[in-house]
Amino acid sequence: MIQRVSELTTEPIVGKFYLVECALWYDEWTPIIGPKHNDKEIGIPSEHYHKDIRFMPSGTFAAPYKRLQEAGPSAELNYSLLPGQITCIKTKRMKCLRPMPLLIPSAFPNPKAHKIFRKLDRMYVGRKVLCGKCPHRDLPLESLPKDENGHVVCNGHGLKIDMNKGKVVKREFPKVQA
Repeated sequence: MIQRVSELTTEPIVGKFYLVECALWYDEWTPIIGPKHNDKEIGIPSEHYHKDIRFMPSGTFAAPYKRLQEAGPSAELNYSLLPGQITCIKTKRMKCLRPMPLLIPSAFPNPKAHKIFRKLDRMYVGRKVLCGKCPHRDLPLESLPKDENGHVVCNGHGLKIDMNKGKVVKREFPKVQA
């Protein structure tokens, strides 16, 4: 029986098939994570999903990323943002192609991105994690890679979670030129 990736309690195994929620986005089936939402409290008012790039073939990142850049300045804050133009959601059988890359502040040299990341930290550091989901938008955490300290980074908005203590912890931010 094929497992739903949304129900995993460990990282998906690269090379194994899973049932993955996908959105039909610009005539392409794109794997998604979590519910459709907006992030008005941090300056991203448009409704969107987040892409699950663990299941996206190499080479499919460039065109969607270009569309994100065209979508406006907030889109560059998260390479996994999937706004607008979604006509259908469907569960598809897909092969895990890579581990989830970490969404960390140093990956975004933009000062605007750091301002949003810091705002999220002020709002969420210390909050408890319930049922293995990020307290910001309930994105699943248990299938994400843990570092040597048992921390995971939510792939939706980059919050750092100590899975051993079950709470959000402060992130380290590199110095960025304004």
